[in-house]
Amino acid sequence: MKHESKKLTLRVGPVLEFLFLFVSLFIWTACNPVKFNTIQKSEQSLSPASPTPPAPNTPPPAVVEVPPVISPPPPEPPPVIPPPPQKTYSEFQGICKDGDSISSCLKCINPHIPKPKPVPKLSSKAQKLAQIMALSCPIRNKSDPANYQVPPPYEIIKARLLACHEKVYPDSKVSGDQQQTLDRLLGPDPGMRQKIFSGLWYQPPHTDHFELYFGLESKEARRIFCYQDAGLSGDLMTSEYAIECLNSRDNCWAWQHNPAAQNRWREAQILRTQLKSCLDQPWELNPPPLSPSPPEKKCEFKIFEGTDLFRIAGQFEILKKAGFSLSIEDKKQCLQVTEFTDLSTEVRVSGYRCQ
Repeated sequence: MKHESKKLTLRVGPVLEFLFLFVSLFIWTACNPVKFNTIQKSEQSLSPASPTPPAPNTPPPAVVEVPPVISPPPPEPPPVIPPPPQKTYSEFQGICKDGDSISSCLKCINPHIPKPKPVPKLSSKAQKLAQIMALSCPIRNKSDPANYQVPPPYEIIKARLLACHEKVYPDSKVSGDQQQTLDRLLGPDPGMRQKIFSGLWYQPPHTDHFELYFGLESKEARRIFCYQDAGLSGDLMTSEYAIECLNSRDNCWAWQHNPAAQNRWREAQILRTQLKSCLDQPWELNPPPLSPSPPEKKCEFKIFEGTDLFRIAGQFEILKKAGFSLSIEDKKQCLQVTEFTDLSTEVRVSGYRCQ
């Protein structure tokens, strides 16, 4: 055994030597000479460069002055010729009820327009009487006629008092208690109206306040305005007269010799006379006024203005044939004319008529 291992050792030695030589040869041949050259070149590039010789001195180039460029002047614009002015025309017209509104439109015409005479209005006392009865007629009373169903409206009651204006049936002084009764009769609470018109006709002192202001008794007022009966007749039988005279035992001697009572009687009869003078006039829903006035005329105006004189002249002739009063004006003057005249290049024609 020892002999064989020795032989094996001798055989392995030469093999290892061969391998070592082969590897050494391979490593040596693997080295690239080019790479060494590159290293040499790079080492040469790091060496300082040789100095460059200075350039010869050369003079700077000459400066050439360029003359400025002068632009030619712009051409003159062509002359602007304004277009001929357009002719203008405007028209105004309307209907007026009085001369004032027409005069404000027609500057140089002083139109003579008749105004209707004012119709007398109801006096304040007549208005109160109509309002109270319009509120009281719907109140029922046991003494109403069997055919009394629909109370008349305010317009019907007022129609019977249209002739009672302030001069015929004026307002009169009232006491404080009397004014309170009137205010309650005109107020929203129907209590006072029911007290006077739904039961007995004598309700002192409220019925006295009523009759000594309006000039008639409450039962007369209901008969005339609610039942639409005839007007007043005779004297006003005041409550004072009924108590002091009709129901007295001295045959009115004390009442007749009481100056204050006689003055109250005369004042009551004056109120009665005033009411009778206007209530007894023929009445209707729209009665004629006390002073008949001429029928109201309706006036109209028309105005034409501008620079279209041909068209304005044509309208002038139309208004002239229609009976208008005409005038022509410009900025300087105004003339009332019957023939068209072109005062200037711009005129105004005004006209009015009443018929």
